[in-house]
Amino acid sequence: MIKKIFFFFILFTILLGMKFLNPLLALTKGDVLVMDDFNIKKMMNKRNGAIGTWKSNPNDTSQWCEIAHDGQTYLGERGSSLRINYNVESYMKTYVESRERISSQEHGFHAVAFNGIYMGLQKLDSTPFRYFVFSVRGDPTQGYTRKFKVEFKDGKRAISYYVDGITSDWKRFFIPLRQFAATLNLKELQEIVFVFDSNVTLGKGTLYLDELYFSTSMVEIEDYYDYLESLAIAQSQPAPDPIPKPPPPAEIPDTLSPLVDQALQREQGEIETAAKAAQLEVRRDEKNVMVTTYILFETNKAVILDSEYENLKKVAQLIKDHPNFFIEIHGHTDSVGGEEYNFDLSLNRSRAVKKYLAEIEGLELDHLMIYGWGLKKPVETNETEEGRAKNRRVEFVFQTMPTFPAYSIRNEVKIDGNLEEWQKVESLHLNALKHLESGKITNEDDFSDEIFFQFDQKNLYFAAKVKDNEVVCLRTNKHIYITDVIELFIDPNNDNFFWKNENDFQIGLTPSGPEKLPQTWAWFQNRKPTSDEIQIASKIVPGGYQIEAAISFKFLSFSLAENIQQRVELNSLEPISLGMSVALHDLDLEDKTREAKLNWHFVKNPKNMEQIQLGILNLIKI
Repeated sequence: MIKKIFFFFILFTILLGMKFLNPLLALTKGDVLVMDDFNIKKMMNKRNGAIGTWKSNPNDTSQWCEIAHDGQTYLGERGSSLRINYNVESYMKTYVESRERISSQEHGFHAVAFNGIYMGLQKLDSTPFRYFVFSVRGDPTQGYTRKFKVEFKDGKRAISYYVDGITSDWKRFFIPLRQFAATLNLKELQEIVFVFDSNVTLGKGTLYLDELYFSTSMVEIEDYYDYLESLAIAQSQPAPDPIPKPPPPAEIPDTLSPLVDQALQREQGEIETAAKAAQLEVRRDEKNVMVTTYILFETNKAVILDSEYENLKKVAQLIKDHPNFFIEIHGHTDSVGGEEYNFDLSLNRSRAVKKYLAEIEGLELDHLMIYGWGLKKPVETNETEEGRAKNRRVEFVFQTMPTFPAYSIRNEVKIDGNLEEWQKVESLHLNALKHLESGKITNEDDFSDEIFFQFDQKNLYFAAKVKDNEVVCLRTNKHIYITDVIELFIDPNNDNFFWKNENDFQIGLTPSGPEKLPQTWAWFQNRKPTSDEIQIASKIVPGGYQIEAAISFKFLSFSLAENIQQRVELNSLEPISLGMSVALHDLDLEDKTREAKLNWHFVKNPKNMEQIQLGILNLIKI
């Protein structure tokens, strides 16, 4: 760390000598733009923006927010953090509206006690970056909230994002900025506000904030500092003879920057080392880390035995220590019993493990996806009891992006909007805190969902149960995106999703329309799909709607048979993967929350905004 401080002192001196007045100039050209590390004890960030506190009612002395630099608590080997003491336990029963300007604009709170801190950004152009990142920890002595709100402002509008899961240890949060692009002017961010309101889990407490930065990817700030230092060392060496530059690639590949690859590889290595130290079996391929633990269950039941919780706690700690990964829980069985029976058994056992991890260990549900493989993937022979015991296992795959399984149908799917045949199908839920792309959700009971996928040789089947207090479908054809609509983004070949590329699909499904009938539209193909291409049905139910569709693989220019044959030739049991995201748009006319949009995984490439990373839909044949 001393070397790093010396290095940055020398670098700063050189830049001043070259009359570079902005010490952040070098940082803005890279993957990271540092906002503040609080090592310089001034209430001014590195964008020359003011840092201060505010409260909704300045006349209310029973609520407050205080900040100070703290040299005893910090992230890393040395330095300081920003200590935040907050209290929203007001004695006042009514809100006294104040005209005091807390920053460059009025703050629109309407309740008894709200307060927090603000940080000026000086019209920052954040479009080159994908994430706003910061580290926070709670004070175990004073107590702390596990949850608070972060607001981003452009001078005209504000967008809210809740962070949850704060502990007494340092935890780094990555807030995706792209989901705000439709509502917020990301080219001129004016302010970031940290808000303590009625959603806090403790009304009075102390938090510590450190290492605030914008990033093009989920890179750790420590890796960035190491990267800068290595560049400086390399630049201090004699320059080698120039070599011809290679020709530019035809298109930007769907890969992360070398810096991010290094960070992910380092973290995957940490997972592997920690798993081995915990005496868990671990395998690793070029993309993922797979942790295997042999969980024993009661015979023919999906009940975890008491003896197995020690290993599950070890796995849970691994997941908690590496929150940037999405976890697949894979259930496997031995060969005793039929294929269909073992498939259900493996899936139910995966569900039992997921339930334990979520309810007992407190892991986030939307980071846990369950898979059932039945008897298809033995790791040992099923001819011996020892081998069968090895095959009765649960595996945890640490993925860098979210995935979801779609299984081949076992019962005919009738497209009628009733969804009776979907009752036993695993569902995907969009989270209002994690998946909000635009708009605002003030009541999750107004807007929530269950999403399902299945498939057969001809069709990809989709269904959704949407809770919505007001179903609004007043537009037709290409304008249905303005109404209550479900959008499916599909990359059939999983070979990069490009905006408006005719080989990719943005498909809209509405539960109703001006003629009280469900509607479809394919924007990249600029037409309404025929009934042979997409069959759709819906049902308006109390408090929302249900929708069901069969999307022809032929319409998607996708051959399931060819993909299956390729895996047979390669002797592979791996699933067939499609690039996929699903988005829900809610429009309300009568209440105050006019609209909101949730999107599962839709991340633009900062080097090519037309290229988008989707999540993965894995097709698995039972």
